[in-house]
Amino acid sequence: MTLDGGTLLVDGGSVRNDVYERLLAWSEERGGLNGSGEYDFMTGAAGLLRGYVRGSAGNVNLQNATWMMTGNSSVKHLESSGSALYFSRPGGEFHTLTAGSMDISDSVLVMRTDLHHSDQLRVTESLRGKNNLLLVDFTERSDGQKALNIPLVTAPAGTGADVFSVKTRDTGFSHITPVVRAEQGTGGTAWQLNVVQPETAAEPVVDEVSRPSLPVVMRQDAKTPNPVEAVSPVPSPAPAASVTDVPTGENTGESGEYRDETRWLLTGYRSTVNASAVRDAGMLMSMGHRNFINEVNNLNKRMGDLRDINGEAGAWARIMSGTGSAGGGFSDNYTHVQVGADKKHELDGLDLFTGVTMTYTDSNAGSDTFSGKTKSVGAGLYASALFDSGAYIDLIGKYVHHDNEYTATFAGLGTKDYGSHSWYAGAEVGYRYHVTEDAWIEPQAELVCGAVSGKQFSWKDQGMSLSMKDKDFNPLIGRTGVDVGKSFSGKDWKVTARAGLGYQFDLLANGETVLRDASGEKRIKGEKDGRMLMSVGLNAEVRDNIRFGLEFEKSAFGKYNVDNAVNAGFRYSF
Repeated sequence: MTLDGGTLLVDGGSVRNDVYERLLAWSEERGGLNGSGEYDFMTGAAGLLRGYVRGSAGNVNLQNATWMMTGNSSVKHLESSGSALYFSRPGGEFHTLTAGSMDISDSVLVMRTDLHHSDQLRVTESLRGKNNLLLVDFTERSDGQKALNIPLVTAPAGTGADVFSVKTRDTGFSHITPVVRAEQGTGGTAWQLNVVQPETAAEPVVDEVSRPSLPVVMRQDAKTPNPVEAVSPVPSPAPAASVTDVPTGENTGESGEYRDETRWLLTGYRSTVNASAVRDAGMLMSMGHRNFINEVNNLNKRMGDLRDINGEAGAWARIMSGTGSAGGGFSDNYTHVQVGADKKHELDGLDLFTGVTMTYTDSNAGSDTFSGKTKSVGAGLYASALFDSGAYIDLIGKYVHHDNEYTATFAGLGTKDYGSHSWYAGAEVGYRYHVTEDAWIEPQAELVCGAVSGKQFSWKDQGMSLSMKDKDFNPLIGRTGVDVGKSFSGKDWKVTARAGLGYQFDLLANGETVLRDASGEKRIKGEKDGRMLMSVGLNAEVRDNIRFGLEFEKSAFGKYNVDNAVNAGFRYSF
């Protein structure tokens, strides 16, 4: 659009011309103006100017509006209040805005750089304003690259250095702050904003981090100076072409020599650990271990039924549903279905049951920053030996395949679909001691080992390369406890009531997660967990060949607990 002596007012209304098209939010990428809701004075901006303006004799007035530039622009006077200026779209060409004069307050300049070239604002006559932000997308520096000195804003000498400031943005697993220096030529004074040279920036260290709580240890290599600090005057350089001598559109990003100008220069980035993003990543990556725990809790239900009902060979089905929770706002729920068949073998001194089972689990999990679901299909073989003395041994082996889909809001992760698998091998031993003919007490111990496959994700957040990875790991879980029960019978029925109390615990820590972003590597060490298990249930024989059971469970005192679970089973004997 071309302005010739007129004024274009954008105040949140609806203006239709060649530069007003459909609402296109370049801030869809997380970290843009409205991506995090961080800049309150910009929320609700309704006016949108999309395009470029060529009007060296014209004025542009932005009031609570957004200007998305599609080309180099020039105006006589630009006034901006509570507005956002996007200089270029992600991945597009860099643009320059040239203004004779500019009054700007409570506004944001969103600029990009590739560390060689950049978007630029050039004001030739006067620049006034307050409470404005320079937002610069993070760009990774290549190894061995020299310190940056990229001009972002050029204004006449004497312009106050407080017109613009910078703000820390959450990018990846770090807090990233652009290091922007405001300086003046011709013997003027240079002010430095958030000055920390990249070589001496605080280096984050995450050591021995556990799920879900995340202690973060910082190592400070240099003292951070005052965010606004005057430094020695800059000596006058030899005469040379000023920045305004560079033709519009040739954003070289080179510092060069200058005079009679105030410039805001990007000199680097400062990064510190974003502890909440690291914690959230660790919680998401621990879903494999959570799913393993839920499958373990459902592993031996059938074999316990065989002891309670003195079972015969038959087919059976079971459905279980439960909810769980952990710190950090984590919660999950699942529905688990088992079907199977087993056969009784009468041997000398014992009854041996052997069987096969198929399982399906539909689980949902989430926290404040992620949510998703896992669908699991498994198959296994089991055997239970019931000795005449009252002792028993249960063995089971099982394979489960998981299809996972999770969506996260931290670190720009988005939605990830991935497959995983796990193996289980469990053994339980116990002894049923009859206090009376109809009452018994049963101490027991269980050990489950397994394997959980690892996973890896790689993506970019606001120009920063990120990855999360955990390797295959081998859980080893123990359980000890005691069950008590009593049977009640009539002419053609029998009911057994039971209650159990036990303690389940990790013998090995779950797997380690490695996070990487531009600030370095962060390791989240797995940790052990344990919980008390409580259950009550009934098993009933309605007829000679039909039996059903109902059980309620919960756990306590663990980092992850089953808040409540119920399972119902049905068995038909041949």
